[in-house]
Amino acid sequence: MQAKLWIPISLGIASLLLAGLTNLSFVRPAVSTTAIGTIAAKRFLPAETVVRHKVSARRELIPEQKLEVPDRYRFQIRLDGSAELVSYSLPVAAARGYEVGQRVKVIYETRGILGMWKRNYVRTISLAVPRSGNDILRSGSIYG
Repeated sequence: MQAKLWIPISLGIASLLLAGLTNLSFVRPAVSTTAIGTIAAKRFLPAETVVRHKVSARRELIPEQKLEVPDRYRFQIRLDGSAELVSYSLPVAAARGYEVGQRVKVIYETRGILGMWKRNYVRTISLAVPRSGNDILRSGSIYG
């Protein structure tokens, strides 16, 4: 009888570990981090239609969902003090004020599994505002 119990117990423990990793990686609130970076690339992406197919365990006919994604620009931003590039997309009208080489303030969240996988999700960008004269003297940098 005891030999048959190890399979469900080990499956239960594995399921709990997987649920814990999923919660730590994707579900829990992540701390937002603010950094200054430089726009390294600006690429135009044309409008497209994204089709999402819903999957059901029961073989029901579920209609597909079509999403219209407008024309947009994808920015590659190099964060100060890091070689990593982060990406962010803006609609064409909102992207007019941003050019390659400009300094921007980036608000992002880091998600991942400790030691295995990490990704930065950019929430928003805005133009970096030069600091006042007193702040520049204290920090040695004109950007906040």
